[in-house]
Amino acid sequence: MWIVPYPPGERPSRLWTDDFRTRGWNGVQVEYFLFGNDEVEAEVRSTDHKHKFTVRGTCWTENDKGEKCDAYPDGHFLAVKFGAKVERYRFERRPGIDRGIITVVPTTS
Repeated sequence: MWIVPYPPGERPSRLWTDDFRTRGWNGVQVEYFLFGNDEVEAEVRSTDHKHKFTVRGTCWTENDKGEKCDAYPDGHFLAVKFGAKVERYRFERRPGIDRGIITVVPTTS
């Protein structure tokens, strides 16, 4: 499982901040639970913990060319898909932070 944004203050998930179900929320945090069959569950909640919902989607790993692959080596991304919307994440390490950072990869248009 992993939380976006982590640590707080990192780029938020546009997938969930733009979702109609989170309108009026003062900030969104999502916790993902990955399953071995390429399924992912998202628990989406407001940062004040007054609102939440859970939804299932699919996930996969991609290399830097956007091709599906089987591993999480450095430089690869985790993609999640809920309905027609996809968001990609990169795992990073930074000095002074006790665990890996999950960075939302900006979409290109």
